[in-house]
Amino acid sequence: MNIINKLNTTLKMDLKATNSITLPPKTFICSLNIPSEDVMSPDALRYRLAKQNVDLLTEEWCFLNVVKSEEGGECVTYRIDEKSKYVIEARGYKLFLNFSQISVQTLPN
Repeated sequence: MNIINKLNTTLKMDLKATNSITLPPKTFICSLNIPSEDVMSPDALRYRLAKQNVDLLTEEWCFLNVVKSEEGGECVTYRIDEKSKYVIEARGYKLFLNFSQISVQTLPN
């Protein structure tokens, strides 16, 4: 367990406590940085990513959270499968979305 002794207040983010959940084995957490011009619902985002990045198994992704950025974009977080994680890594943590690429971060379960 990691303990955070001090929070960075310059990020101007709202924090909330949630109940812990147990994730299935071999799943990973994935955060996508979506620019303001590409913001859409989490389901529409999964669909669009699947169409433009055919090796991703987005139908198995589970939406976890979304945080709005000061610039109007969003950081969208999903629980993803192992194959999708390897695809994201192989593509240099970049995925196609509309007419550009977005950056992606993955964390182990």
